[in-house]
Amino acid sequence: MVDIDEYCRAASEAAVVEKTGASPISPSPKEPLLAMEDRLEFLTPRPGGGCAMGCSSLTGRCWSGSVWLYDDPLQAPDIAMSQASHQLHAGVPCAVWISRDILVVGEDGGHVEWLSTAEDPSKFTSLDSISIHTSYVSCLAVNSDSTQLITAGGDGMISVLDCNRQSKQVFCPAHASECCSVAYHTSDPRVFASTGLDGNVLIWDTRQEKPASGVHRNSSCPDTAVLWHPTSSGSGIGSLLIGSIGGSVRLHCTESRETLVSTEALSRRVAKFIPFESSSSSPVAVVGQQETVVVLDVAPNNISTLYTNSSQHSDIVSDVLWLSSKSLLSCGWDKSVRQHSLPS
Repeated sequence: MVDIDEYCRAASEAAVVEKTGASPISPSPKEPLLAMEDRLEFLTPRPGGGCAMGCSSLTGRCWSGSVWLYDDPLQAPDIAMSQASHQLHAGVPCAVWISRDILVVGEDGGHVEWLSTAEDPSKFTSLDSISIHTSYVSCLAVNSDSTQLITAGGDGMISVLDCNRQSKQVFCPAHASECCSVAYHTSDPRVFASTGLDGNVLIWDTRQEKPASGVHRNSSCPDTAVLWHPTSSGSGIGSLLIGSIGGSVRLHCTESRETLVSTEALSRRVAKFIPFESSSSSPVAVVGQQETVVVLDVAPNNISTLYTNSSQHSDIVSDVLWLSSKSLLSCGWDKSVRQHSLPS
């Protein structure tokens, strides 16, 4: 078995800092689309209200994707009710807003594209497209002050980008195989966590010469999702909520490197945690590679299930968007968006 501390030293020493000027392409607003791909991939809440929805489809051996903007998330996925749309030549597994007007989209082809609605709220304009990964982009995350963006990919690489695209730090290899999930600390904008199919859970501090440190390793049942869970007192670095390829969810102490509490949330791979807000008392939605939406209440001594539903989707549930602390939307590969109400 590979020693986790040795692995982290190797990952840290392989960190490369690259100064890259932005390579803007000519702004290219697109005409509204008339069709939507079959798989709904994400519902990303827009600062100030609304959401972006991403779709992907495989035709023969070619992936395609599109992004749709809705002022009212309840109107998704109605094409006629969308405010803007944008076609891409790859699937779109993930996206994140870095401001009210700028959406960053990760693509199956390894590119990251910046889309803007600043010039015309009814159109997405492509500001920039950067090839970062040699495989698909698996996830994106933006830090607490919206100055840095993480991209992670199936190539095991993690890239930290300035949100203005003027520079990037590349940590390669961050993981020996797919990097499944990345999550920024809720208050420290230079600290984030990552999980990979190599079995490692790592914490990164981009201010350090050797930024990576390991908190857990399990190669037989790798962890596939991670979320920072702040301590109720607000002191310390907090704990990590970690989901595994087998469907379990646990709260892991970053200081003692011990599991505080765990539960079997799903029966298959956990793909994503979506908290209502970044506080210790906030409910957390869980989705994975099955047709189920689960909402958990996470405390240092207990993880309880507030809500579970496996009947509204006929295929994988890919994402959740919170409408309030008691109501949420889910989207899935069955091309549907469903509303859920938590019990009072």
